[in-house]
Amino acid sequence: MVSLGSAAKIIQRPNTGKSDNSGPGLEEAGQVENRDGLFSDAFLSLEDLVSPKSDAVKQSGKKIKDDIAELSRNNRWEDIISLYHPVEEKIPDLVKAGEEGFIRQKIAFAMGQVNPGLMMPSRSF
Repeated sequence: MVSLGSAAKIIQRPNTGKSDNSGPGLEEAGQVENRDGLFSDAFLSLEDLVSPKSDAVKQSGKKIKDDIAELSRNNRWEDIISLYHPVEEKIPDLVKAGEEGFIRQKIAFAMGQVNPGLMMPSRSF
Protein backbone atom coordinates (compact mmCIF):
# COMPACT_ATOMS: atom_id res chain seq x y z
CA MET A 1 0.00 0.00 0.00
CA VAL A 2 1.25 3.46 -0.89
CA SER A 3 1.47 5.94 1.95
CA LEU A 4 0.74 9.63 1.58
CA GLY A 5 4.36 10.60 2.30
CA SER A 6 5.70 8.52 -0.58
CA ALA A 7 2.98 9.54 -3.09
CA ALA A 8 3.22 13.31 -2.62
CA LYS A 9 6.30 15.45 -2.49
CA ILE A 10 6.26 17.56 0.67
CA ILE A 11 7.56 21.07 0.10
CA GLN A 12 6.77 22.52 3.49
CA ARG A 13 5.43 21.00 6.65
CA PRO A 14 2.55 23.03 8.15
CA ASN A 15 3.60 22.66 11.79
CA THR A 16 7.32 23.43 11.63
CA GLY A 17 7.48 25.92 8.78
CA LYS A 18 10.77 24.36 7.64
CA SER A 19 11.23 23.05 4.13
CA ASP A 20 11.85 19.37 3.60
CA ASN A 21 15.01 18.13 1.91
CA SER A 22 12.94 16.22 -0.64
CA GLY A 23 12.24 19.34 -2.73
CA PRO A 24 13.03 23.02 -3.13
CA GLY A 25 11.95 25.33 -0.33
CA LEU A 26 9.66 28.30 -0.86
CA GLU A 27 12.60 30.69 -0.69
CA GLU A 28 14.39 28.74 -3.43
CA ALA A 29 11.26 28.83 -5.59
CA GLY A 30 11.04 32.63 -5.30
CA GLN A 31 8.04 32.66 -2.99
CA VAL A 32 7.92 34.38 0.38
CA GLU A 33 5.10 34.32 2.92
CA ASN A 34 3.76 37.80 3.73
CA ARG A 35 2.02 39.00 6.91
CA ASP A 36 -1.42 37.84 5.75
CA GLY A 37 -0.27 34.23 5.44
CA LEU A 38 -0.38 34.45 1.64
CA PHE A 39 2.53 33.73 -0.61
CA SER A 40 3.95 36.38 -2.89
CA ASP A 41 6.11 35.61 -5.86
CA ALA A 42 9.44 37.40 -6.11
CA PHE A 43 9.17 37.44 -9.91
CA LEU A 44 5.54 38.51 -10.31
CA SER A 45 3.66 41.13 -8.33
CA LEU A 46 0.07 42.32 -8.23
CA GLU A 47 1.09 45.59 -9.89
CA ASP A 48 2.42 43.62 -12.86
CA LEU A 49 -0.94 41.97 -13.24
CA VAL A 50 -2.98 45.17 -12.84
CA SER A 51 -0.90 47.57 -14.94
CA PRO A 52 -2.00 46.35 -18.40
CA LYS A 53 -5.60 47.09 -17.44
CA SER A 54 -4.74 50.54 -16.12
CA ASP A 55 -2.66 51.25 -19.23
CA ALA A 56 -5.65 50.35 -21.38
CA VAL A 57 -7.87 52.69 -19.33
CA LYS A 58 -5.35 55.52 -19.71
CA GLN A 59 -5.12 54.94 -23.47
CA SER A 60 -8.90 54.90 -23.70
CA GLY A 61 -9.08 58.17 -21.74
CA LYS A 62 -6.49 59.79 -24.01
CA LYS A 63 -8.41 58.66 -27.11
CA ILE A 64 -11.65 60.12 -25.72
CA LYS A 65 -9.92 63.42 -24.81
CA ASP A 66 -8.51 63.67 -28.34
CA ASP A 67 -11.94 62.90 -29.78
CA ILE A 68 -13.57 65.59 -27.65
CA ALA A 69 -10.89 68.10 -28.67
CA GLU A 70 -11.56 67.37 -32.34
CA LEU A 71 -15.33 67.68 -31.89
CA SER A 72 -14.85 70.96 -29.98
CA ARG A 73 -12.77 72.45 -32.79
CA ASN A 74 -15.65 71.80 -35.16
CA ASN A 75 -18.28 73.11 -32.68
CA ARG A 76 -20.02 69.73 -32.59
CA TRP A 77 -21.40 70.14 -29.07
CA GLU A 78 -24.40 67.85 -29.55
CA ASP A 79 -22.09 65.04 -30.66
CA ILE A 80 -19.97 65.38 -27.51
CA ILE A 81 -23.09 65.18 -25.36
CA SER A 82 -24.60 62.24 -27.24
CA LEU A 83 -21.34 60.26 -27.25
CA TYR A 84 -20.28 60.70 -23.62
CA HIS A 85 -23.29 61.73 -21.51
CA PRO A 86 -24.13 60.23 -19.02
CA VAL A 87 -20.56 59.34 -18.21
CA GLU A 88 -21.45 56.45 -15.88
CA GLU A 89 -23.22 54.62 -18.71
CA LYS A 90 -20.98 55.53 -21.65
CA ILE A 91 -17.50 55.09 -20.13
CA PRO A 92 -17.83 53.14 -16.84
CA ASP A 93 -14.22 51.91 -16.91
CA LEU A 94 -12.93 55.49 -16.72
CA VAL A 95 -15.36 56.27 -13.90
CA LYS A 96 -14.08 53.28 -11.90
CA ALA A 97 -10.49 54.41 -12.47
CA GLY A 98 -11.33 58.01 -11.48
CA GLU A 99 -10.14 59.38 -14.83
CA GLU A 100 -13.42 61.01 -15.94
CA GLY A 101 -13.07 64.50 -14.41
CA PHE A 102 -11.76 66.19 -17.56
CA ILE A 103 -14.46 64.55 -19.67
CA ARG A 104 -17.19 65.72 -17.28
CA GLN A 105 -15.86 69.28 -17.60
CA LYS A 106 -15.97 69.15 -21.39
CA ILE A 107 -19.50 67.72 -21.36
CA ALA A 108 -20.64 70.51 -19.03
CA PHE A 109 -19.09 73.09 -21.34
CA ALA A 110 -20.77 71.50 -24.36
CA MET A 111 -24.13 71.60 -22.56
CA GLY A 112 -23.57 75.29 -21.89
CA GLN A 113 -22.92 75.89 -25.58
CA VAL A 114 -26.07 74.04 -26.64
CA ASN A 115 -28.37 75.60 -24.02
CA PRO A 116 -26.77 78.86 -22.83
CA GLY A 117 -29.92 80.08 -21.06
CA LEU A 118 -30.14 77.01 -18.84
CA MET A 119 -26.70 77.43 -17.31
CA MET A 120 -27.08 81.01 -16.03
CA PRO A 121 -30.15 81.99 -14.04
CA SER A 122 -31.69 85.25 -15.14
CA ARG A 123 -31.22 88.17 -12.79
CA SER A 124 -33.91 90.71 -12.25
CA PHE A 125 -33.03 93.92 -10.47
